Amino acid sequence: VPVPVPGVIAGTSVEEGTGIINSDTGYTGPKPRDNRKLLWMTIAIVLLGTLFTIGFQYLWGDGGKNNRSPSSNTGGRFSGSPIIIPTTAPISNPTYRPTSYPTLRPTLPSLFSSEDYQMLDYDVIDAEYSKSMDSIILVSSNPNQIHIFDSKTGKQTGVMALDLPPTCVSVGPNGNDAAVGHNGWVSYVDLADTIANTESVKTIPVTTDVFDVVLGGNGFIYAFPKKDQWVNIHSIEIE
Repeated sequence: VPVPVPGVIAGTSVEEGTGIINSDTGYTGPKPRDNRKLLWMTIAIVLLGTLFTIGFQYLWGDGGKNNRSPSSNTGGRFSGSPIIIPTTAPISNPTYRPTSYPTLRPTLPSLFSSEDYQMLDYDVIDAEYSKSMDSIILVSSNPNQIHIFDSKTGKQTGVMALDLPPTCVSVGPNGNDAAVGHNGWVSYVDLADTIANTESVKTIPVTTDVFDVVLGGNGFIYAFPKKDQWVNIHSIEIE
């Protein structure tokens, strides 16, 4: 039996559950959506997100500091670490300045006095000790010289001029001779002649800028180059 449908022209048919009106002259299309459901779902999602954000800030912010506790299985760390926990430390007197400062220069032993020191009018390049002579052997620049100082009296007992600026000095095992390094040369010095003021210096060429030198006591001088890493040690025979 035909049932009249409000708003539908007579002679059309309605398919149940489809929302479609089949008619040559009527509306044909999908059933209109219920926008109220979509609106309520959007509102619910926004509210849940807001509540989650507020709860997280409360638990991990200052407001929930009493609710946080270290996890029993994380070695004393908070659950979810690494995390950043702000801390504060009170400063009672931020403008404090010490009234005295420690002495940065070491103090000299009390057994020395100002009379035990003397100013030198040249630049000391290197120095070694001669046990047999109980003396300090040093080389200097400006002027280029080798000096002998008695270690007990502190007095200079000998000095000899060098032909070239020295870079290092080595005292032989017997303590009576020394080798001096230069740029491209080494010098062999008899210290006994130096004390006697009789110059006895032998200068020998070497193909390196000498950084350090060793007087072996076996008739050879060993020179170590100043530059490069993988280099040869130069052995110079004293004739």
